[in-house]
Amino acid sequence: MNPLAPPLRLAEAAGVLSLATDLAMGQPLEHGLRTAMLALRTAQAMGLPQDDQVTVYYTGLLHFAGCTAESEIDARFFGDEMTARPRMLTVAHGSRLELIATAMRTAHQDSAPLARAAMMIKTAFGGIAEFRKWAASHCDVARLLGTRMGLSAQVQQALRHLYERWDGNGMPGDLRGTQIPLAVRLMQVAQDADVAWQYGGRASTRRRSGPSCPWGTVPTRAWTRPQSGPTRWPPSRARNPK
Repeated sequence: MNPLAPPLRLAEAAGVLSLATDLAMGQPLEHGLRTAMLALRTAQAMGLPQDDQVTVYYTGLLHFAGCTAESEIDARFFGDEMTARPRMLTVAHGSRLELIATAMRTAHQDSAPLARAAMMIKTAFGGIAEFRKWAASHCDVARLLGTRMGLSAQVQQALRHLYERWDGNGMPGDLRGTQIPLAVRLMQVAQDADVAWQYGGRASTRRRSGPSCPWGTVPTRAWTRPQSGPTRWPPSRARNPK
């Protein structure tokens, strides 16, 4: 170890973990960093206190931190979970009909039609319970990582509720609306904005709305995806609030 090297910053360690979880979720590198930056910009535009901005930043950066906790559930339901995960993320805050339709199109694509139908029927029984278990495990792992990294109780609380939805139909479904931590709501908006941008640019981003994700509750000037360079790594290190 170089004794002259500066100590590793918490934001740098969290950033490295975020890059690894982007790969695990089949997302382009720096999706987590972009989500954190968009959520942070929104928090700043809303005039949130510094401590709340820190919570928003780390919630965005670590929102996939527990993503591999129950990978066997994804693999059993979809077959190729690495192909399925980015596709399902596009409808994560959509209607139940969108979720079901996308899952049906995505699952076991390499199998024959009758085999696909049989596997879907087999996994459908108890499917909601399995995905509730998946969401709970994901959030528990993310929270434990946050604890070990010394993150605040507010960040740990936010990481417990990553999959709740504004309409109350999230996972595990304990919270709805303003009961959901503000950091989680801002993270969801930022995540949805980045995913929408990947598939359709500004127009697609502005079209994304619905009962599960409160787009109308945040300043739209914060939605624009950062365009300062090919990577978000240096700006995110410089602008993180702690």
